[in-house]
Amino acid sequence: MSKDTPHSAGPNRGQHLYFAAWRRHFYAGLFVAPFLVMLALTGPALSPSVQAQAALATVSGGAVATYIAPASPTRPTFVEITAQATFAVAVNPRTGKVLAGKTEQTRGLSGRKTFTAPC
Repeated sequence: MSKDTPHSAGPNRGQHLYFAAWRRHFYAGLFVAPFLVMLALTGPALSPSVQAQAALATVSGGAVATYIAPASPTRPTFVEITAQATFAVAVNPRTGKVLAGKTEQTRGLSGRKTFTAPC
């Protein structure tokens, strides 16, 4: 007489689900890992509100008029602030450090705008 048991044919249902879960976890890791490595190497940018607050700290009593996101990861964020005059402030999107600030002034009757450094 031979004894045929359902366990001798192969892995049971619990092992099958266990291996399926590991397989899906492995493939998910393959898809997610490149994004995590890229974030670790470049560092995430600060939120636009934090960048705007850093720009507002340079101009007392001003309000944000325009927020211009960086064109590439190596370019700064530009924030236009209005107070008694209009200020253009460049902010590093990774650190929040203000890189430059200029005052916008209108010259003569032509209406051309020039930027000069704030006092």
